[in-house]
Amino acid sequence: MYSKDLKRKVIEACLEGKESFREIEERFKISFRLVSIWWQKYKEEESLDPHIHLRGSGFKIDHEKLQQIVEQFGKNSHLTNKNLSKLYEQEVGIKVSESTISRALRRIRKSAFK
Repeated sequence: MYSKDLKRKVIEACLEGKESFREIEERFKISFRLVSIWWQKYKEEESLDPHIHLRGSGFKIDHEKLQQIVEQFGKNSHLTNKNLSKLYEQEVGIKVSESTISRALRRIRKSAFK
């Protein structure tokens, strides 16, 4: 991880326009590619702040609602993930894939044993 101060100095050198990226690379002892990335990011965002990566987009499915559907409809029939997916869409109004249903059911089962 590089300091914000180093990034600022590199960008200032780029803005001055007196040195090439290669010269800036040698002066600050960083790679040409890094100079290029920082410069491109600065031109696009006018910021030196690091990009924040959020892990995933969160759960698309309401686990409690899915559990209610399973309890309500699962007593009298054997529900497949495909059927659960359709029921979930009817009940909640959000279309989810069979694999999303499968992952959610795994989480529900796992939390039941904690």
